[in-house]
Amino acid sequence: MVMRDSEDLGALYRHAALERGFCRLPGMFSHRKFAHEFLKFHGSPLMAELGVTSTNWLQYIFYDSKRQPVHPLEHILVQVFLDHMPVTTAAHPYGAGPWKCPNSYASHDDEFPIKKIAIRTAEDSTVNASVHCSCGFRFTFIKTAEGDQRKPVIKRVWAYGPSWKAEAERLRRAGMDETEIAIKMSISLSSVKCLLNAKTRQTSCTDKKIMKARAKWLKLLDQAPRRSVTTARRRNYGIYQFLRKYDREWMLAQTEPRKEKLDWEERDAAWSGMLVDAARRIKAMVPPRRAAKTVLVKNAGLNLRMLNGLHRLPLCHKALSVHAESSKEFQIRLKGQQHERLQGITEKHAAFQCTETPP
Repeated sequence: MVMRDSEDLGALYRHAALERGFCRLPGMFSHRKFAHEFLKFHGSPLMAELGVTSTNWLQYIFYDSKRQPVHPLEHILVQVFLDHMPVTTAAHPYGAGPWKCPNSYASHDDEFPIKKIAIRTAEDSTVNASVHCSCGFRFTFIKTAEGDQRKPVIKRVWAYGPSWKAEAERLRRAGMDETEIAIKMSISLSSVKCLLNAKTRQTSCTDKKIMKARAKWLKLLDQAPRRSVTTARRRNYGIYQFLRKYDREWMLAQTEPRKEKLDWEERDAAWSGMLVDAARRIKAMVPPRRAAKTVLVKNAGLNLRMLNGLHRLPLCHKALSVHAESSKEFQIRLKGQQHERLQGITEKHAAFQCTETPP
């Protein structure tokens, strides 16, 4: 894998990983799959010997996150792994985008009006790219034209839009009947009738299909831990999407009710008291220990992630501002304690001299 300093390393890593099949859907990178194979390739003993005890950094290296600096050694480990794995597929099977609109009856100001696509899984688990252009043309595709990765090859049309309707009406005014219009526009006769009658094309779905999909979904929920919708959806996204479209109310009724929202005021009051108590304990320690913010939080038995949510915890923020020590404040406290001890020793010595019997 060739690296160039001027390029985004994270984007290069994602592109290389997608080419090697680390995706959950075509063109969508899977950090979980990559981490599993990465550890399997290098092995825990080697990682421990190199001092790499965690793989949390893997989720940052693919996006050049400034929140988590990545060691050069970790970059080397990723590059060695990617160079070892064979290229099995295209990183972007639908093209990198943006794309042209295959609607020949609409005029676009932009040569590439389609800026994004949605990856959809059908009921039969096949994966398609779904597009909704600004001209009203809606379609799916699974590949692009040979020699032009910006031009989608239509698999199925879901909506033709006003430009097709206008063209069908123009041809009818020119004296063509519906059959001739269908041949001229290369679409079905039923589609022509829908366009001329201004009806939206609907996809029919029988009750039998819905009942069959319900049974499959209930089975997936029963197999998922705690009837997790997320787990069931990952196992068969096509069934989930089918029911979400045709039987949404029933599907939502099968999910567990959401937990009540957290009472942040109550949590703020409880946690702020715990932080104050922790500050008292730490400042009474012998030998002395600095009461840094992270030390206070850990000693109070709280998670360090609370520091990211202090905007919701004003009392905790105040408690940390008052009781947390900087390095300079800790040194001042140490000197104060040393001065008190020295003063106590001096007073004891003076008292001893006063009580000593003169010769």
